[in-house]
Amino acid sequence: MTNLELFSTRMKSVRVSRGHTQESLAEAIGVGKSAIANYEAGRNFPKAPVFKKLSDALEVPADYLTGQTDELPTVSEEEEMSFHPKIQEAIQEIMDIEGFNTQEECLAALVRERRAQLRQPTAPAPTSEPSGNPGQLEPQTRTRKKTGIESLDKAMEKLDKDVEKLKKKFE
Repeated sequence: MTNLELFSTRMKSVRVSRGHTQESLAEAIGVGKSAIANYEAGRNFPKAPVFKKLSDALEVPADYLTGQTDELPTVSEEEEMSFHPKIQEAIQEIMDIEGFNTQEECLAALVRERRAQLRQPTAPAPTSEPSGNPGQLEPQTRTRKKTGIESLDKAMEKLDKDVEKLKKKFE
């Protein structure tokens, strides 16, 4: 395996494991999504300033991405489970208001609620074409693209797995 192939393989693996999409990573480091796709396909290698941003955004040593080391620093369970302080405060506030006893209960309820919201059909939207009645607008039914629903299903499956991991770690 060449250095470029190793870099592209590791970059994609770390990106996915860190929960980034190509788009979110591109936004985080200030490049286009196509640049990320080209790095992962082994077509290009980022210039030094972009490489540094990439390493920082993925929270991985540059030496790991380039193959200089095969070891990733380990993250303690406490670090892994810690949330940004503002998120922690928001979760605590929801727990207090809703009466949840644990964070995993709270997060699971939020996931269920959000899932229910996303699964509700979208309300008809008016069009600019007039109907048979003057001053009224024809309703237009919106439909979701199949790929959007498939992406949502995959995201929900991942979220379910993450919630299960949280539950196990708090037990």
